[in-house]
Amino acid sequence: MPHLSDTAPSHRLIGARYRLEGTIGHGAMGHVWAGTDELLHRPVAVKELRLSPGVAEEHAAEMRERALREARAMAALNHPNTVLLYDVAREDEQPFVVMELVRGLSLSKILNKHRTLPPAKLAVLADGVAAALQAAHEMGIVHRDVKPGNVLLGAGRQVKLADFGMSRSTAESTLTRSGVLVGTPAYLAPEIAIGRELGANADLWSFGTMLFAAAEGHLPYESTGDPLITISSIVHGPVPPHRQTGPIGEVISGLMVKDPARRMPLLEVRQRVHDLARQAGEHPFEDYLRDIEPPRPISPTAPPSDQTTTPVQAAKRSRTRTTIVLGAAAVLAIGAATGGYFLGRAGEPIPAGVPGRTPISQSTPFPEDSPFGALEAERATSGSNAGSLGTERGEGGTVQFASQMKDGSSLTFDNVDFDSATATQVSARLRVSSDEIKGKIELRLGGPSGELIAKIPVNSNRGTGWKVVPVNLLRPLNGQQTVNLSVISEDPAPFMDLDWVRFHR
Repeated sequence: MPHLSDTAPSHRLIGARYRLEGTIGHGAMGHVWAGTDELLHRPVAVKELRLSPGVAEEHAAEMRERALREARAMAALNHPNTVLLYDVAREDEQPFVVMELVRGLSLSKILNKHRTLPPAKLAVLADGVAAALQAAHEMGIVHRDVKPGNVLLGAGRQVKLADFGMSRSTAESTLTRSGVLVGTPAYLAPEIAIGRELGANADLWSFGTMLFAAAEGHLPYESTGDPLITISSIVHGPVPPHRQTGPIGEVISGLMVKDPARRMPLLEVRQRVHDLARQAGEHPFEDYLRDIEPPRPISPTAPPSDQTTTPVQAAKRSRTRTTIVLGAAAVLAIGAATGGYFLGRAGEPIPAGVPGRTPISQSTPFPEDSPFGALEAERATSGSNAGSLGTERGEGGTVQFASQMKDGSSLTFDNVDFDSATATQVSARLRVSSDEIKGKIELRLGGPSGELIAKIPVNSNRGTGWKVVPVNLLRPLNGQQTVNLSVISEDPAPFMDLDWVRFHR
């Protein structure tokens, strides 16, 4: 299937009524567009279902039904704290869900930048999400994926619970196949993890986990990134303590209870935070909303090549490379035919301690055995202990890399756009500075406490020279993502240089 955003003419019309004007997001199931309802002259958001090439018809039918299930849930709710449904249009047998366009930011993006919310703002958040869940549960709808990425904060005191694609009505049969867990592992309720029957109180646990993360700056259940370890900790481990006092602390403790029947009711949540929420004022999220980016205009380009290649072939195929340079640059490319798919650019500013640089032309040929690829003059949006800028001369000219990285070094790359080209593997070119080194690189989505997608081992078993270390991703990636890179080591001294990271099919 061609990339519709690449081949479609600018301002595409859906259902003879909805004019698409720019992309505002990507997800596992497709694109979200900003547009205009030309009949009613109002702004809309349009979710387009995207299926990867070669998807089995059974899975495609399930995805189409999931999109319609979200639309049914939204239509049934029609609540001020949920995103409103306007219409479902069809083009070429594919459903397009037309929704209210919310001028706001997801809680995940806010937490990625600000780490936590103060108590009064948390109270407004808690009241809004509780009201949305209360309305859903009264209609017999269980959301099943309450998390920061599915909560939108907007002007005034606007709080919207979004993405009911995973939701289930107690009056309908489930879409979930036997033995398959639905939801994000870190927010999964203990009773669901062990296979008990789904109930509305499962949303209460996820709600409490989300408030814990927004208050503490990290998830309650951290792990090495293996979803099974996370789920095992949720099921068998104690409920982690938090540092919150007052209404927010009471609500988190009341929601994060292993016994579903003993979790705090949503009405009580709203009663407890009511007075604190009033202290937040009429515009509690105004400071965050300055970070809103306008929709990206549709830019027609030639469709990608139909050729495909394996991860191993992608690593060897080309001497002209598009890479990501960590510390000094930030360009991601997914291994594919004829040079790779461009994934996205991170913005300013460059991390502290890393000076600017002059890029090497992307067309400069580098020998395949060279530790260096072509570099792009892009920068990470943020970083911590990112080391210094190292410079060496490769056979193709002078190149630069992140030098002397150590335990705690981290970088964040915003708006990495995989589009619908799914990545299943990642590799890093690195070198260690001495023998007997043991550490790892962790890649997470959304921020340093987000979902772990890969662990790249760093050790001296293969010597101290430059080497490429490939690993499989913990799950396939597509859509638009924020990628955080963290270095973890048993030794606090600087021990590693890092040239690039590359994703592959």
